[in-house]
Amino acid sequence: MRQELLLAIEKLSDTEYQSQNWLACSTGKSDCFDNVIHFLYDHAGFDEDSEGTIGLFVRDKQELTSIMKVIEALEILFKLLGTRASDADYISSPAWLNVVETAKKALEVLRK
Repeated sequence: MRQELLLAIEKLSDTEYQSQNWLACSTGKSDCFDNVIHFLYDHAGFDEDSEGTIGLFVRDKQELTSIMKVIEALEILFKLLGTRASDADYISSPAWLNVVETAKKALEVLRK
């Protein structure tokens, strides 16, 4: 799960990756923004029991805090655009910049 977490946060922090992969999702590629969201919300459960991840695949409170800042940035994005917008709509939103920046900071914390 930790490797999946690192990969998800890495993808959120990398605009070049997003452009090359997520924007091509509608053309049949299997990787898209939805995969990251499903991991963070459905599989990892950061929206329901974030504290419960500590010791499992999140090392400590500092890591959790950095991840929750990413979740908060995503929540702002979803409030603005809803949860059914296209990857292109999310990525082109001004709120996306905050998602990318918080993911970059979280990745630094996770890689320590």
